[in-house]
Amino acid sequence: MSGVDESTKELTERLKKAMKSPDWPGNISAEINSTYGLQLPPALVNQISVSNTNMPDRIAAIKQLTVIAKEKIIREEQVEQLWRLMSDLLEGEKSEPSACHAAMALVTAVAISSNTSRKFGAPMRHIIFNYVSKRCNTDPIEPLFDLLSGALSKGKTLELVEDLVGPFYNSWYPKLLRSQRAEAAIEVFINLTKTNAAYLDEPELFGLTKQTVWFLNNTASENEGLLCLTAIETVVAYSHLPSNMIFSVVASLARIVSVPMQTERAWKLMRTILGTYMGVSALFTLVDLIKSTEMMDPHVTRGCVYFLHMALWGPHSPIVSLEVPYKLGIPVMVQASNHESELVVYEVSFAMKLLVGKRGPDLYPQAWDNVFLALTNIYKYAIGMTDSTKAQAILNVVNDTVDYMETLRDRDQLRVLREKFYTFLTPFTLLRTETSTLHVLNFLAKEAVGNCSEDGWLQQLSTVLVQYYVKDPRLAIKLQAAKWMVDCHKALGKRQGTELVEQIILPCVLEYRKESLPIRCAVVDILGYIVYEHNHPIISRCLELLLQTIFEPFKQAADGSEPEQYTSEEAEDVSKTVHWLILIFKRRMWDLPSADAIVAFRSLLTFLESHYTNPNLFLSLNKTRAKIFEMIFKIRANERYEIGMPGVEDASIHYGLPAIPGQEESQLPIYTPYIIINHKHGLTLDSAAVASSPHLARSSVHKIRQAATPTDTATIISTSSSTATTPVPHHSSTTPAATPTIGVAAVATPTAATAAAPATPTVAAAATATASHPPLAAGAAAVEGLTQGSEGEQLEDVLQKLQVGDDPWRDVQRHSTITYLSLTEAAATVIVAMKKEKDWEILKIILEGIPKMLQNKALIVSRDSNDIDYFAEALTAVITDRSLNLPASLYNTPDKFLRPDFEQYVFLALSCLSCYRQQLTNQWQNTMVQCLTGGMSRNCGAVCIAALTLCCLEMPNTMVKNLPMILQQLTKTSATVNNSQPVLEFLSTLLHLPHIYSFFSSDQYMAVFAIVIPYTNPIKFSQYVVILAFHVLAMWFLKCKLDNRRNFVNFITKNLRNVLGPDDAQPRRRSASLNDQDRTEVFAKLHKDMRMTLLDLMSRYTFASCTSMARRSEVGEALVGSGQQQTWLVGLKLFTITTSGCSQRPMTKQGLCENCLSACQHLAQLPEKLSLEDGKE
Repeated sequence: MSGVDESTKELTERLKKAMKSPDWPGNISAEINSTYGLQLPPALVNQISVSNTNMPDRIAAIKQLTVIAKEKIIREEQVEQLWRLMSDLLEGEKSEPSACHAAMALVTAVAISSNTSRKFGAPMRHIIFNYVSKRCNTDPIEPLFDLLSGALSKGKTLELVEDLVGPFYNSWYPKLLRSQRAEAAIEVFINLTKTNAAYLDEPELFGLTKQTVWFLNNTASENEGLLCLTAIETVVAYSHLPSNMIFSVVASLARIVSVPMQTERAWKLMRTILGTYMGVSALFTLVDLIKSTEMMDPHVTRGCVYFLHMALWGPHSPIVSLEVPYKLGIPVMVQASNHESELVVYEVSFAMKLLVGKRGPDLYPQAWDNVFLALTNIYKYAIGMTDSTKAQAILNVVNDTVDYMETLRDRDQLRVLREKFYTFLTPFTLLRTETSTLHVLNFLAKEAVGNCSEDGWLQQLSTVLVQYYVKDPRLAIKLQAAKWMVDCHKALGKRQGTELVEQIILPCVLEYRKESLPIRCAVVDILGYIVYEHNHPIISRCLELLLQTIFEPFKQAADGSEPEQYTSEEAEDVSKTVHWLILIFKRRMWDLPSADAIVAFRSLLTFLESHYTNPNLFLSLNKTRAKIFEMIFKIRANERYEIGMPGVEDASIHYGLPAIPGQEESQLPIYTPYIIINHKHGLTLDSAAVASSPHLARSSVHKIRQAATPTDTATIISTSSSTATTPVPHHSSTTPAATPTIGVAAVATPTAATAAAPATPTVAAAATATASHPPLAAGAAAVEGLTQGSEGEQLEDVLQKLQVGDDPWRDVQRHSTITYLSLTEAAATVIVAMKKEKDWEILKIILEGIPKMLQNKALIVSRDSNDIDYFAEALTAVITDRSLNLPASLYNTPDKFLRPDFEQYVFLALSCLSCYRQQLTNQWQNTMVQCLTGGMSRNCGAVCIAALTLCCLEMPNTMVKNLPMILQQLTKTSATVNNSQPVLEFLSTLLHLPHIYSFFSSDQYMAVFAIVIPYTNPIKFSQYVVILAFHVLAMWFLKCKLDNRRNFVNFITKNLRNVLGPDDAQPRRRSASLNDQDRTEVFAKLHKDMRMTLLDLMSRYTFASCTSMARRSEVGEALVGSGQQQTWLVGLKLFTITTSGCSQRPMTKQGLCENCLSACQHLAQLPEKLSLEDGKE
């Protein structure tokens, strides 16, 4: 047992020792002593003590110890020693201020750090409190407060001073709030209330709360205000709010309501107060403050109104402990509605809105009377305000309230006489009740349209629409009136619709550019619909008004009267206009005359050109520009150069027209016969290409700008059809005698044919009919003036010539002319956009649309115009021109959008130009190939290599010059999976074009082998790539000269052996499955077999170009040519043995060889022997 006791005792001692160790978990004091404990050395004590007469040295020692005390804790027994050592500095009357401040800073640091670890002694706290209370009126406040705050742990620890802190802090608190320690003083008050509320008597609590409320009303700092609110919340939560502070607290909280960020917090605190035993008192305090006739801060009254309606009928009402009916607050709100402050009136209007919305079905008639009275007072106050913005805000709330009332009326829940309700609504007729006005408008408009068969209907409808569109300033009313213009046009039909447009719509919308944005958008929809659907000369005036939307902003921006940039919301009318112009072009290209379609098309191009001249104005309309480019890239031309949009649903002949019985949609034409592509009558691209091109003439650029950007919309309309026209009554006569091919044929072939040949019988008959019928001649002359009129001639003068019969437009359509359209301006716009467009979404549409557009050569190339070089210049400039800073200058790009991602789209478009080798000059062919060569080193190398493969077939002469450079670039390109197939297919294709590589030297062949060998790795590349690589190696080896083949064998053999490294033949992961191991072995065996096959081929063809089967000599052929043969496979070689046979040549007298002669003799004697044997038997 003694051994057990000794072991137990030893274990106990070790446990005690471990528990005293600083490393023992939870040993806070030991941890503090080991980490923060500080034993003052005697030398430092002597420096600090009174005995040290060197004051600077003493102050320096104190400051040094202060720094240490902030990080470590001085032992409790030495804190009092420090106080005694520095008592002469702290309490001496003759001590220097700097020395006293240094000593106080040291004691403060010691108190703060000691309180952190709960090791600051209570006696020392009492000493510091007595020191601070004695000197608080003479010494600076800030050091003393820091000392006391550190000793009291910011009000959390009051041991030995519990009864003394409250009265002292109450007396000192006002001075603290006026000092730089105001926030810290409020924090101490909060901590005192939270942790030591029992030691704060009523007088102290009242004084501290009162000073906090006073400071809350006077501070300008947001943080200080938040701390004051926190202090009041703490008093309410942890103690009790003094009854004589209800008025001050309620008024202060009401004042804070006007601060948007603190409204919710103020209401939360007020709701808490209303939920206490003083809730009723607080509620009636709110009522008294609202009814007070004394001059009071309107913010306080507004906050009281807010608290009152939130408490009685707010979203979170009722308060359970507050037993007050909500009806009590309604008369108070009536009195508050007579207040002179807009803040109070607005809050009352909002209170009425909540009351009607939440309690509307429960209100009794007398309560409704008070509600009506309050809203009437609010309305009268609002219409008399000078600030229209604030007045409109109040009226909006009142409008919402009345909307709730009308909802209750519709549900039959409005418990009030209808006469009273409509009497109440009477003053609001012009400014408030838009719904009622809309009902009136709808009723009058329907009645006027219904009376269209009676006299005076047009005047009646004009009165209604003018009243509510022109005279009524309200947006909703004007929009509804504008909507009725379109609805009336749909209901009246085209004949009466023309009168509606001429006499009502056009006079009303003539000055629509001065209206607000929604009205402008509505007018754009009206004009666009009329031009789209109507068929009368009046649509030209509508189109002229429509174009003002997209052209006037540019003109005004040049004058400095427009903003520098529109947002997408501000330019909504421009977006709508572009949308309608696109629809008009798609629809009007199927109607005659087609001038309207040409106007729409040229206007869209002019809009783009104007945008790139001033790109900041409509920078936000990226979707709008995208729609225009999408339309441009969807235009196609057939073999007769008629334009159309195949696959576009709203660009077909049957769109908007009645269906043709028995006609399938597939049999309907998709190309309009009324617009023919002819570049001869358009501008040339040398004047419309990008302004940044240094080799383009500036005068030409100015010429197209001057021609494409007219001064007004009438100029566009008058110049839009200033192209050559040919009268063609029927579509069948427009077909040329010899249909040209799409490729290089001129687009203006119909024009050339009609100009060179005499008038056809059809055209002559049309001319005779026109001459014999004056009305038809007048209509044709009017159209001729419309399409060929001078730039200064107004459209109205041209339309005055159409005085033909009842409906001249029908004759004009029947004998109108075909319009020739040049897409040169569209091409120029695309080229400009490629260099100046910075929105990637739009530039992507352009780069993706160019290859599709280039597929239709009739759109680009003609005998009158060959501008494909400018596309090549623009596309190569996008890659090579560093001044464009692409793609770094682009926005709306995807995440991690790098330059190779951008260049891939450019190279795809550039590769399509190779089909235009006959139109591209040698210079641009060479530039294009060099550009593609430079792109091989990037991540988009596969696209460039595929494009170069196409260039080998299309532009062989250019490739001859650039092939060495291409091979050199390919040697620098990494052998990646993406590049493998294009590279090998490029070299494989090149094999079949010996005229391109006929000048190759040994270095070029060596480069080919160096390029191909890395692709023979079966582990990295697919089986197709590996086999193709070996095929290309073999074929290029056979293409080498015999003299150089021996030098290539060692190079090929050595590098093929190094393709698979020592690690490639083994699985790369330890955890690789058996299937992976088998696959690796199969790949290695495949490479070995292919390599051995190639080596065998090179061994056969290194010194001579012999065939794989050796040719027999004439003698050998004679001996064994007809003999039997057998073949065996031995290793990788085939062995064939052939025996000699009859050569069928006379080598003996009998004409046979000896062997054949003996065999023949034996066969000849065999029948005789057989017959003899048979006879014997």
